[in-house]
Amino acid sequence: MVATKKPLNPVLSEYCALAYCLLAIGLGQPMLGNTQENIPALETITVIGTRIPRTEPQVGSVTVIDEQAIRERNDSSIFDLLRDVPGVHTSLPGGQGSLGSVFIRGSEPNYGAILVDGVQVNNPTNTRGGSFDFSSLDINSIERIEVLRAPQSSIYGSNALSGVINLITHSGSEVLTANTDVELGSHDYFHAGIQLGGPAPRGGIYNIRLDNTTEHDSAEFKNRSFTSKFTSEIGGLLNFSIHARHSLTDSKAFPDDSGGSRLAVLREKSRREAQGTSLGFDVESTITNRTSLHISGSLFEHAEQAFSPAVISGVRSGIPENTSDTDFSRGTLNVFLSSGVTDSVHTVYGIEYQEESGSGTSLIQLEPLFMLPTSYQLDRNNLSAYGEINYTVSQNFTLGAALRIDDADSTGIVHTGKISLGYTLPNHPTRLHLTWGEGFKLPSLYSLGDPLVGNPTLEPETADSWELGMHSAQMNGRLKWEVSAFDQRFSNLIDFDAPSFMIINRPQVNTRGLEISATFQASGDWLLSTHATHLNINTHDASIQLRHRPENIGGLRLEWAPSEIWKSFLRAYYVGHRFDSSVPTGGQTLPSYHSVDLVVRRNLRQNITLSFSIDNLTNESFEPVIGFPSLGRRLRFSIRGSFRRLNGT
Repeated sequence: MVATKKPLNPVLSEYCALAYCLLAIGLGQPMLGNTQENIPALETITVIGTRIPRTEPQVGSVTVIDEQAIRERNDSSIFDLLRDVPGVHTSLPGGQGSLGSVFIRGSEPNYGAILVDGVQVNNPTNTRGGSFDFSSLDINSIERIEVLRAPQSSIYGSNALSGVINLITHSGSEVLTANTDVELGSHDYFHAGIQLGGPAPRGGIYNIRLDNTTEHDSAEFKNRSFTSKFTSEIGGLLNFSIHARHSLTDSKAFPDDSGGSRLAVLREKSRREAQGTSLGFDVESTITNRTSLHISGSLFEHAEQAFSPAVISGVRSGIPENTSDTDFSRGTLNVFLSSGVTDSVHTVYGIEYQEESGSGTSLIQLEPLFMLPTSYQLDRNNLSAYGEINYTVSQNFTLGAALRIDDADSTGIVHTGKISLGYTLPNHPTRLHLTWGEGFKLPSLYSLGDPLVGNPTLEPETADSWELGMHSAQMNGRLKWEVSAFDQRFSNLIDFDAPSFMIINRPQVNTRGLEISATFQASGDWLLSTHATHLNINTHDASIQLRHRPENIGGLRLEWAPSEIWKSFLRAYYVGHRFDSSVPTGGQTLPSYHSVDLVVRRNLRQNITLSFSIDNLTNESFEPVIGFPSLGRRLRFSIRGSFRRLNGT
């Protein structure tokens, strides 16, 4: 059985109690409903891939999904939302209770640095090499998502091997505002959330949100989360923000590689209980009219207890029953100076210190009456120094560069760099960019320390990438399009080697591809968006096939807004042939599939919105992963209300 859940941290208990009190007080104050009026709020402009402020950063291919898009698309999970990003493939077998994966440009799911409000939340104690469980993050708590597809270790250090996904939670406003939402759906889907934000002492603003989501189908899932944020500007010279997040996740699902609900011989499900906590602060102080000092710090903690039943041998060898208990913490302190040396040259230079500590214990049933206990505990520190420069050569031409040196006590010194060129065609709304970047990823604590399969001699995984891109706006901005071609090389890939029963470094994998996206405003009522990605992977070894890497993916979205009251969205998504493997079947090539979703929204009284969604409208039957059928058609109905208090009432 799964171990008893650990008690909530006392500090976080106080946070939650404070949240409930503020919600009770805030909702008891007079609120009026005209949310269409202009509500002043602290402006937030965040673009990943650089610490240098730029109006149009040339850092590679960036996709931003803003608050309006997140709300209007009405997706039930972040996995669904990320399907609209070119070059990104998501796999969620059997619903949110299963462990889903996000692949950026054909790389491994653990090759992207995942940030929540700037705090890195990758967990290097899990058996997946440090990937992040996106189901632990409620989509309703997210205000904005930024996805950068290219190696970014020169900015973010380890883990940014194929890109960065930055998720930003809701901020407050200068007017007291309350939001609430409830959603019901088939497959026993339920979500409820409440949010309160407004002015705080000393000119600050705050936001607090609580969410609860459950889903029961072939997988069972429950998530409860709390997010809070406080931002203040003092005297025009000091900006300060602090943010906190806590989540509790319980899930049950058929084990990985078991063949799922269609093929699993043993019908007992894996069980997993996890809790994650992140705390962070950011301070920006103006030193001169050209120079500012930035200090940020964060703490991320993750604890997980899991039980996985045995998977009976089939074409492949079986997997023994096992239980595990892992704990991980990461503390980071970052200090840098940002300076406009001249009107055309801007620099950033700083240092970052990081401490990681992880432990894991497990029991593996090798024989009916023999349980093998294993355990490990590892600590590691990393000190880095970095610098960036941006040079505006002319009105049309910009040059950027970055260099970072990381000194990890487990692997030694690693250098990474990045160069970006941007050029705007004269008298034409078209811009080209050329970028080159490097990335690295330290071996996960599990792969280094596990006494059964771990290997303390593992080398860091590395990557370098070239990208050529172009984006343009035509027809007075009604047509916007973007195309990017990329070539990536990954070296020292960390993988499990069955003959040696050990985790080892493998030589090299190359991925090349083309991404195309476009948006066309056909009229005031109609908007058409589309994207497509073609991917080619070379493992340099015919006996090795990477799983869940479709050669082609694409999507199409049609929006129709006949009035301010009604709005509808029809979205189609296509996934091509891909290789997969399971214990009962061995390796197989899965057929392509497509799905169509529909969302209809109606605004009531300007502050209440009703949404009706149909996931998999045509009830297509397909398996994203061997033996894990799609959920089929699902209906969801939601109601959202937003209320604010007028000044003086």
